[in-house]
Amino acid sequence: SARDKLRRINFIQEEQSVTTKAKDIDIFSVAVDSGYLGICTVVVRKGKIRGTKTHLIKKGFYESIDRVYESALINFYSINPDIPKKILTTNLVSSSHVISEAIIQKTKQSTKIISTPSKDIRPIFNLCKSNAKQIIVNHLSKEEKYKFALNELKQCLNMKQLSKIEAYDISHLYQDHAAASCVVYTKKGANKDKYRLFNIPNNLAGNDIGSLEHAITRRLKYYEDKNTKPDLLLIDGGKTQLKYVQSTINGTEYSDIKVISIVKGINRIRATETILSNNGVIEMDKNSKAYLLLQEIRDESHRFAISAQRKKKKKSIKKSFLDQINGIGPITKNRLLKRFK
Repeated sequence: SARDKLRRINFIQEEQSVTTKAKDIDIFSVAVDSGYLGICTVVVRKGKIRGTKTHLIKKGFYESIDRVYESALINFYSINPDIPKKILTTNLVSSSHVISEAIIQKTKQSTKIISTPSKDIRPIFNLCKSNAKQIIVNHLSKEEKYKFALNELKQCLNMKQLSKIEAYDISHLYQDHAAASCVVYTKKGANKDKYRLFNIPNNLAGNDIGSLEHAITRRLKYYEDKNTKPDLLLIDGGKTQLKYVQSTINGTEYSDIKVISIVKGINRIRATETILSNNGVIEMDKNSKAYLLLQEIRDESHRFAISAQRKKKKKSIKKSFLDQINGIGPITKNRLLKRFK
């Protein structure tokens, strides 16, 4: 796309403009995202960037990031005999001494591998990290991103099938104008055409559990269409909300739908949020694509619910008690409101 082309041009311009007091050094960076490996090497000689190389490995098998660095460095210096006194990696590599020994034995030249950049080299260090990530971004499609996250989530939840998720959230203003949102995610990401809103009766406004039951009970009618029925329901709430939604589902022919909830963390810190199922806490890596996907879906359901609630509030503001008085039309009403506010 044009955006990606502009990003590449910006990277080239950055590379040409960056200089450093650090004389000779090579920088290596490895990035990992959605089954891809991005590797970037920047060669600095006499304080200027003399070359930048990037490699993309799709669905690459690797034991650890250390092993990727080992392979990248040894392969690079097998072809390029110009070895600087220092080699900088953007990750801490525990086997750095093993790699340097292998390079020395192969090339008969001594070098030192470090992972902490000096102030002078930091701009190029950051550029190398960005390039490693960007090479993945340039090739990673939206569908691949969500497909990878769904597959990872399926494994975390020990599910046989996971291709569609529905998420629900309740929004109300001072126990009024309540609405429930239903957002839908598939391997293509947010499926906004399938989003649904449920107005909550006034007697349930402010009652999140009752509102959730009301929305899901109404939604169940649509599951007769197999293309509508989800594999997973995500609820924003704790054990109580999860229990009531699960009982609502269990009393129907759709009891095979798995229900989980996302519980707000301490002081609403995102990294401390907990994922719950009927069997208790689900342990998940907070940096995993599966966990980040659940956060994204919850945020989207919250945004959609608030947006609907605000629309309801705006409509009600346009009404006035003057509308209920016979003989007062729109013109007289506007005059009275302007005069008496």
